[in-house]
Amino acid sequence: LKRVDGGRGFLQIMRGFELTTAKREHYHAALRGVPYPVQVLWGEDDTALRVDDFGQRAARAAGVELQRLPGRHFFQEEQAPAIAERIAALATGTAQSSAA
Repeated sequence: LKRVDGGRGFLQIMRGFELTTAKREHYHAALRGVPYPVQVLWGEDDTALRVDDFGQRAARAAGVELQRLPGRHFFQEEQAPAIAERIAALATGTAQSSAA
């Protein structure tokens, strides 16, 4: 993350996170009462946005079961096939879903 700029770009991104109630509600609205299927997938070993905190919150907001996959913050880089399977199951109506 430090690369050429000594980490300045990463720090700028991190400082840009807004932690207000209004921002949280904005994110939750994208998950609640929407006319499309929603699932919440999260990396089990994410140390930036921990699954037991942020993942659980997202699942509760969506009213779905949290689906944990092996991996860290960018777990999609390692779990692309598993994620694709979950998306396909959701799209075809064969995904398992229950309220968290």
